[in-house]
Amino acid sequence: MRIIISEEQYKRLGEIETKPKTRLGAGADHYVVPSSHNPNIVYKVGNPEIVKKWVPIFLQSPEFFPKIFKTTGKINVDGKTYSYITMEKLDTHRAKVEWSNIDDMCEKHLHKSFQKIVRYWNELYSSVEHDKNELVNLSQIIRTENPKLYDAYQRFHYLIESVYEIVPAADIHNNQFGYDKEGVLKCLDI
Repeated sequence: MRIIISEEQYKRLGEIETKPKTRLGAGADHYVVPSSHNPNIVYKVGNPEIVKKWVPIFLQSPEFFPKIFKTTGKINVDGKTYSYITMEKLDTHRAKVEWSNIDDMCEKHLHKSFQKIVRYWNELYSSVEHDKNELVNLSQIIRTENPKLYDAYQRFHYLIESVYEIVPAADIHNNQFGYDKEGVLKCLDI
């Protein structure tokens, strides 16, 4: 059997499968590799069944998630079939630094990590008044002690609330954020 593919398709296949790549990141069900042709895009490679679940969410909410350019790639690695998505590359370093600084404030004043607060964000807003006050206090502490960090905290706060509205059971954690070229904070994974 002979398969004819375009030069563009051939480049994409070579891009994903045949050239060794440094992984930029990974999750439980995926990994991310850079493009060797375009520094502004990455390939997110994962289980096809799981990819089918999050791609529509990303496509419907590009203000909260990276832009997706192509959704149709499939590759075989070690006898397993994976889907890959071509998406915009985000500046994760800046987001990690901001998260870390917010985390330091949480540890200092609340004696718990920002990750723990984020994990139970929805529960904190819907539970007892004490927990709601804790979030309000955190916001006031950050605004007073570090106004520049307060702006970052507000961006995280808005984005995390928005993601939880879309996917209430989202597994949000510190390595899942980045800034796009316009400086908008976005969530990389749910």
